[in-house]
Amino acid sequence: MKISIKIVLAFAALIMALVAVIFFGIKGMQSIDNEVTLLIKDRFPKTVLVNGIMDDLNIIAIGNRDLLLTSNPAEKEKIKKLQSEASGSITDRYKKLEETIITEEEKKLLEQLRIAREDIYLPAWKEYLKAVEKNDMISSLEIMNGPLIEAVKPYFAAINALISSQNELMDQNGITAKEEYASSKQLMFIVGGIAVLLAIFIAFTLIKSITTPLQRAVNAANSIAAGDLEVDLTSNGKDEVSMLIKAMDEMKNTINKILSDTNGLIEFAKDGKLDARGDTKGLTGSWNSLVSGINDILDAVIGPLNVTAEYVDRISKGDIPPRIIDEYKGDFNEIKNNLNQLIGVLEGLLNEVNTQVVNIKNGKLDARAESSKFTGDWGKLVVGINDLNDAFIGPLNITAEYVDRISKGDLPPRIVDEYKGDFNEIKNNLNQVIGVLEGLLIEVDTQVVNIKNGKLDARAESSKFTGDWCKLVNGINDLNDAFIGPLNVTAEYVDRISKGDLPPRIVDEYKGDFNEIKNNLNQVIGVLEGLLIEVDTQVVNIKNGKLDSRAESSKFTGDWNKLVNGINDLNDAFINPLEVTAEYVDRISKGDLPPIIVDEYKGDFNKIKNNLNKCIGALNALIQDAETLAQAGVDGKLQTRANASKHNGCYRRVIEGVNEILDNVIKPIDECILVHDKLSQGDFTVSMKGEYKGDN
Repeated sequence: MKISIKIVLAFAALIMALVAVIFFGIKGMQSIDNEVTLLIKDRFPKTVLVNGIMDDLNIIAIGNRDLLLTSNPAEKEKIKKLQSEASGSITDRYKKLEETIITEEEKKLLEQLRIAREDIYLPAWKEYLKAVEKNDMISSLEIMNGPLIEAVKPYFAAINALISSQNELMDQNGITAKEEYASSKQLMFIVGGIAVLLAIFIAFTLIKSITTPLQRAVNAANSIAAGDLEVDLTSNGKDEVSMLIKAMDEMKNTINKILSDTNGLIEFAKDGKLDARGDTKGLTGSWNSLVSGINDILDAVIGPLNVTAEYVDRISKGDIPPRIIDEYKGDFNEIKNNLNQLIGVLEGLLNEVNTQVVNIKNGKLDARAESSKFTGDWGKLVVGINDLNDAFIGPLNITAEYVDRISKGDLPPRIVDEYKGDFNEIKNNLNQVIGVLEGLLIEVDTQVVNIKNGKLDARAESSKFTGDWCKLVNGINDLNDAFIGPLNVTAEYVDRISKGDLPPRIVDEYKGDFNEIKNNLNQVIGVLEGLLIEVDTQVVNIKNGKLDSRAESSKFTGDWNKLVNGINDLNDAFINPLEVTAEYVDRISKGDLPPIIVDEYKGDFNKIKNNLNKCIGALNALIQDAETLAQAGVDGKLQTRANASKHNGCYRRVIEGVNEILDNVIKPIDECILVHDKLSQGDFTVSMKGEYKGDN
C-alpha cells in the first residue's frame, strides 16, 4: 500500500478506539447520574417529609403538655392553633408521600402510618382535647398518661419505620452509585488500555513500514556520498520509498560508468597520453554534458601547462622572465597571475636588497628592508636579511645608547652579553666607565645618608678617585660645607615649631636660596600664629553655644586652608548628629514619635543613632500594645492581654501595670457574669465571694 493509505487506515482505527472509550465513559456516567438524580429528587425529599411529620407530632405532644400547665384562655387558644397547624402540616406531608411513594414496601409502611394516625392516635387525641375543653384536669391527665401515650407509640413506630426505610433506600442509592462508578472506571481502564495498545501497535507497524525502507535508502545515499557504489538497491515494493530506491539504483549504475571512464582518463594522463578522451556513448542529459565537459577541460589544459613549465624553468635558473601578457580565463588566468606575482616578488626582493646596501653605505644603520611588503617565506627571507644587519648594528646601537644614557645621568647596568673581537673591547671600556660612576654614586649616596642621619660633618672620600673625578668629589664636600650654617638655624626653628614652641621671626640676613628658606620659615610662623588665633576663636564660640560659627578658611591657602576646613568639617561632624539628637528627643518629649533614623553615621554617633532608633522602636511597640488592648476592650475581648516579655525596663513595667489593671477590673466582672448565669438558671443560692474595693 501507499504511505497515504497506511496513514488513513491507522487514524481510522485510532478514531474507532477513541469512540469506544467515549461511548463506555458516557454510558457509565449516565448510570451514576440516574442514581444521584433518584437520591436527590426522590429519596431525600421523602426523608425530609417523614422527618417533618415527626417534628409536627412533637409540636402536638408539647402542646398537649402545655394545655395542662396553663390556665390562660388566650394561651390555650394559641396552643390549639399551633396544634391545628401542625396537624394540617402532617396531612399535607402525608398526601405528598402518597403521590411520590411507588414501591410496594413503601406503600405498606405508609399505610401503617395512616392506620396508626387515623385509627389509633387521632381518636385518643380528640378525647383528650374534649377533656381539656371541659377543664376536667383529672380526666385529661388520665387520658394523656393512659390512652394517649399508648396511641402515640405505634404512631412514632410507624414514622420511624418509614424514616428507616427511606434511609436504607438512600444508602442503597449511594452503594449503587459507587458500584456504577467502580464498574465504569474499570471498563474505561480496560477499553482505554486496549485503545492505547492498539495505538502503539498501529504506530509501531506504520513507522516500521515507512522507516525500514527509508533507512535503507538513507544508508544507500550515505554510502554513495562516501564513494561506496557497491550497495544493493534491488526493491519489489510499490510505495514511494521503494520507487525512490529503484531510482537511486539507476543513478548508481550511471555513476559507475562515469567513474570507470574517468579512471581510464586518469591512467592515460599518468602515462602522458594527454590526447585521450572520455566515451559519451550511452549517456544522456547532464551525464553526457559532464563527460563532454571533462574532455573540454583536457583540451583547455595543455596550452597553459606548456607556458607554465617554461616560466618555472627560467626562474629556477635565475633568469627572471618578463610578465605574461597573453589572455587566459578562469584558473588558467589565475596561474598566469600567480606567475606574474612571483616575478613581481622577485623583482621587489632585488630592489629591497639593493636599497639596504645603499643605506648601510650612507650610514643609515637603522634602515631595514620592508618585510611587510612580502608574505610567507619571502617575508621570512627579508626578515633574515634584517636580522643579519641587526647582528652588525646591535652592538653599535648598545654603545650609542649607553653613552647617551651616561651623558643624561642615567647610569645603565654593566653589559653582560657576550661579544667578540672589537665589540668585546668596546663592551669592557663601557663597563669601566660604569664602574667609576657607580663608585661616585656610592660616595654621593653615603653622603646623602649621613646628611639624612644628621651627620653633617661627614665628607666623601676623594682619595678613591683620580683626575677630574677626584676634583668632582672635593667640590661636593665644599658644597656641603656651605649648607651647614643655614641648615642648623632651619633645624632649630623646625624643632621648636614641631614641639609647639612658636619662635620669633628670623631677622638675620641670608642670600640666595638660604634667604628664601628664611622667608619661608617666617611665613610658616605667620600662618601658625593666624591658625592659633582662628582655633582659639572657634573654641570660645563653641563654649558660648555658637555652634554655627566656623573658622575663616579663606585667610589661608594650600594645606593650611584644608586644615582649617578640616576643623570646620570636624565641628560639622559633631554638631549635625547633636542637632538630630536634640530634635528627636524634643519630638519624643512632646508625644510626636519621629520615624526611624536611616542616615549613615559612624562610631559613637552611630551608637547614638541606634539608641534613638531602639527608643523609637520600644515606644512604637508600647503604643501598638496599648492600641491593641484598647481595641480589644471596645470589641468586648476582656481576656486580651499584652505580651510584657516583648518589652524591657520601665516599658515592661508599664505593660505589666496595664495588664494588672485589666485583671483587677475584669475579675469582679467575670465573677458577676458567673453569678448572673447561675441566677438565670434559677439558682438563687449563689453570691459573689471575692473581696473588692471602691466601686467594685
